[in-house]
Amino acid sequence: MIASLPMYDWPEVREETDAWWQAIGDACQAEGIKSVPASLHRGGADGETWTDPDLLLSQTCGYPYTHGGSEHLRLVATPCYGIPGCEGAGYRSFLLCREDARQPDLREFRHSRAAINDSMSQSGYSALRAVIAPLAQGEAFFSQVITSGGHRYSMQMVGQGDADICAVDAICYALAERYVPELTAPLRIIATSPLAPALPYVTAKHTPDDLLMRLRSALMQVMTDADLANIRSALFISGAEILDDSDYQRILDIEQDAADLGYPKVI
Repeated sequence: MIASLPMYDWPEVREETDAWWQAIGDACQAEGIKSVPASLHRGGADGETWTDPDLLLSQTCGYPYTHGGSEHLRLVATPCYGIPGCEGAGYRSFLLCREDARQPDLREFRHSRAAINDSMSQSGYSALRAVIAPLAQGEAFFSQVITSGGHRYSMQMVGQGDADICAVDAICYALAERYVPELTAPLRIIATSPLAPALPYVTAKHTPDDLLMRLRSALMQVMTDADLANIRSALFISGAEILDDSDYQRILDIEQDAADLGYPKVI
């Protein structure tokens, strides 16, 4: 069995992420789950574990989940984050520009340079597309779209003037604001994206229902364990909800809305 928590595994919270997995693993063992990994799998691409049939638990972005990932994965639970930009098991992205940007509103960013983390990202790509689509009027909006490789790098690019705008999910923005404040210091929020279901915990597709139920029970236990309050606070986790595939249809709807406006991709 393997486990990974790649989505918010920043170096600055690596210790807390490991402690969070240790707590989840202990709760899994208490539920009678055998062969629980002692540590998280790291290395390689973020999603390399998502197609592994030995996957016990991971966290994925909703966009790849709705674009083929559900063929390999089952939803376990969706964490809630107690920070601005999040509501229940939903989250938004913040569109960021430099604090000293001369543009007073988003319309004035036509012909500017956008940084995206990845074209398969809900928070850094599809959320940006959703906000820009009504303004683009079916035409190219940006002069350049640059792939940064990660939200923190998108923020860095905008802060350093190598890009003019980016979209970053509320959780990554909170991580940067608390643990890497030099990333957010030169930035300001100019717009927010529509609400989407947050990044779910998942298990391998073939996971039996009984094991799925025990995984959910273990997760719900750690979500309310008073002894883990400091770890949850460090990771901004405030609870979890059980969502199903129909809830994640919202991500496909956001994408389709942009396409209907003649803006199927960020350009």
